[in-house]
Amino acid sequence: MQYSKIILISALVATFGIYLFWPFMLDAPIPEKILSLSFFFTLIYCTGYSITRGVKFTQDLFELHIMRAGIGLACLPLLIVALDTISMPIHWIILLLVSLSYPFVNLYKSYKSRGFSGAFNDCLDLVKLPTITQPGWDTLAAVIISCIVFSIALAGSFSYPYLEDGDSWEHAVGIKYISVSRTYLKPMGVYVSHYLPPYPPTYDAILALVHQLNTHLQWTMKAFNALMIGLTILFAYYFTREFTTRPSIAVFSIIFLAVIPAFGSHTIWSHTLGIACLYVIFYSIAKLWVHSSFTNLSIILIASGMITQPLVSMVIGILYLLYILGNSAYTRKDFSELVRIGILGLILSMIYWIPSVVDYGLEMKNIDRVGGGSPGPQLQARIV
Repeated sequence: MQYSKIILISALVATFGIYLFWPFMLDAPIPEKILSLSFFFTLIYCTGYSITRGVKFTQDLFELHIMRAGIGLACLPLLIVALDTISMPIHWIILLLVSLSYPFVNLYKSYKSRGFSGAFNDCLDLVKLPTITQPGWDTLAAVIISCIVFSIALAGSFSYPYLEDGDSWEHAVGIKYISVSRTYLKPMGVYVSHYLPPYPPTYDAILALVHQLNTHLQWTMKAFNALMIGLTILFAYYFTREFTTRPSIAVFSIIFLAVIPAFGSHTIWSHTLGIACLYVIFYSIAKLWVHSSFTNLSIILIASGMITQPLVSMVIGILYLLYILGNSAYTRKDFSELVRIGILGLILSMIYWIPSVVDYGLEMKNIDRVGGGSPGPQLQARIV
């Protein structure tokens, strides 16, 4: 299996090279790219590490690290809304400090109780790498497919030197607004973007955090949208493997997912984040049958998924209901715990939806202005 190790490392190095050097012109400087990518993975991984302490993962270190990052990404929408609700600025330093606080507290406790050696061992536990002396063919295939999907999405998005449609331009305005103002809230009556409240602004907020570390908005949108698409393939693989307990089925599932033209592509919209969260949510739900420690995590993930994108929120709800009905019919197990988790997740998501309803009313046209449509004559006059 030495060749598998070489192939895996080569695929990751090649993908990182594509990230750094594609396109060759009109993009962010390489130091900014490295800084942005380092921040993004540190943020999502340390957030996932903090939220999953006490959760019983398998011994597969690939799954542990990848799904920690996935859980961190899926929890960011709820974390951002919670911080903005208490008037904390949406700034990369604040989010980074929040994500790093729990690991550093653990290291400090280890240092106080066991000295430098204890803290050092805990640090190694945080960053320990998977032993890739003999990676399974399924893991190798999943990583390679993810790298290919990311590379195709990235190359496709940079095949033209502009944003492709109204959605991406509206997201660009929202990202720039949050990046500069450090909040997704806007003055009442002032039109800024379709994708700010009452529309869930969490996708724009995540990209705004990355954009605060570089000077190129278009590159931020295209590169990190493609990155989320590539990561979604890995999240889908681990969910399917957990759900079916068959690695071969999981690999063939992500192959079909990757070749579907309608999946991902390089379209820049909040569905990208929503679909990534969807697979992480159902991965956690599937893990409930293995260990009950995933209960609270599932509640948090459902709440976070419900504030990513309105249509995806509905899809998550429908699929969750079908999952409950299917499991109860197939396994004959008591599904009351799944119902409780779903209800609590929905209640927790009200941290965003209740203020939105209070501020903007119950009319669907105000709650969900999807697409690149016109803001309407009443709002047009208020654009500043």
